Amino acid sequence: MAIRTILPTMDPSSGFWAASERNGYEVQSIWAMASDALATIFALTPIEVRAFLDSHAGRFLVDDIGLSKAVRQTPRRLKR
Repeated sequence: MAIRTILPTMDPSSGFWAASERNGYEVQSIWAMASDALATIFALTPIEVRAFLDSHAGRFLVDDIGLSKAVRQTPRRLKR
């Protein structure tokens, strides 16, 4: 397993970081997981990963993660 450099956000008031806080996630943990996943899957450098996560696309990624969680839980709620 490769040890990756995970850079901190440059702007905690927007992008992935802010959306993670808004959605109630443990921000540092989900930032590290997303950084590692993006670097692994898309062969991105730490700077490229941070740029993506700090962008609007990073915010959309967090919103999609939240949507996926809600969609997976919906059938259980309907069965009750």
